[in-house]
Amino acid sequence: MLLQAIRDLEAGLCATNLGSGLFKVRMARKGQGKSGGYRTLIVYRQDNIANDELVFFKEFATTLLALSARQIDVAIENVELYEIEEEADER
Repeated sequence: MLLQAIRDLEAGLCATNLGSGLFKVRMARKGQGKSGGYRTLIVYRQDNIANDELVFFKEFATTLLALSARQIDVAIENVELYEIEEEADER
């Protein structure tokens, strides 16, 4: 669902631009429509990233890559990180 939300965002569909690369999108729950679904915030930028943003994302990536498999599992269980997998019918 998140991958589809990003595709919709790229196509200019169904998103509210909150500024600074932050978008609010509605995602449908299985078996329901978007109006009763999830509200999700996505940080997205197609153009160049400013130097200070690049520094932040590199530091953030370093932090994420330093996590052990167990720490990642715990973060997913605590809904601090999300594992996104492409479903077979989306490939």
